[in-house]
Amino acid sequence: MDETHKRTIEQDSNELENRSKRPKNVHITDRSSNAVIVKNLPRSYNNSKIKKIFQDCGVVKSIETSDTLDRKARYARLEFNNHDEALAALTKTYKILGSNEIEVTLLKDSTIWMTNFPPSYGVKQLKNLFVDIDVVPISIRLPSHKYNTNRRFCYVDVPSEEDCIK
Repeated sequence: MDETHKRTIEQDSNELENRSKRPKNVHITDRSSNAVIVKNLPRSYNNSKIKKIFQDCGVVKSIETSDTLDRKARYARLEFNNHDEALAALTKTYKILGSNEIEVTLLKDSTIWMTNFPPSYGVKQLKNLFVDIDVVPISIRLPSHKYNTNRRFCYVDVPSEEDCIK
């Protein structure tokens, strides 16, 4: 074969880029490094009030809340656009809201990957599994079944690493 007909390294790398399954310029989010857990929120605080407290920290992408087991306070999981915004949210620790002093920590070592549950289980049944062992699930994320309906797993965020171990 003639040297002039061989592909160059640049051509090979261009072909690999064109064959990629993932669209170009798509940002992959690392949910765990961009999220915080807020503990001891007053029960009267809804998503709007929580968002207002953290608006000066950055853009809050999502908020999920859950009452504590004794129903005297709430937990919240806040996801920000980036890690720096999540770090800024940590400055709200020890802020007094109503009669509660809140605690804000990074979501670290408190996400459980769960699988092998019955196909009929939804968020409510999964939440009950955790409540039965005295663990509060703050958020339960199930995968989209748009392309594969046989996928049965979820991610469950709990308030602490101790709750994960439990």
